[in-house]
Amino acid sequence: MNFDNAEVKAFNAFVKDYITIYDGLASLKCKITGTISRPDVDGILDAKNIVTRIEYLKTTYRISDKIIFDENSIHLLPTKIYDINKCNC
Repeated sequence: MNFDNAEVKAFNAFVKDYITIYDGLASLKCKITGTISRPDVDGILDAKNIVTRIEYLKTTYRISDKIIFDENSIHLLPTKIYDINKCNC
């Protein structure tokens, strides 16, 4: 599965109970295998200026970095996450 510079607001329906996505773009290159009940995702998500609110925390963050998915984990490369006051979190 691949896509380039997709509007991330389109993914709100999938995560609405946990986060709200306000803005940003993402590119994805990944391979999905396994079953529907237990999918295995291997790939890279390139987040570009994504603004999201974590509903549990009621806090808004801005993220611009790469996220690597593999069979057992999600790796955030040295990631800079900023709050709404532009402070590095």
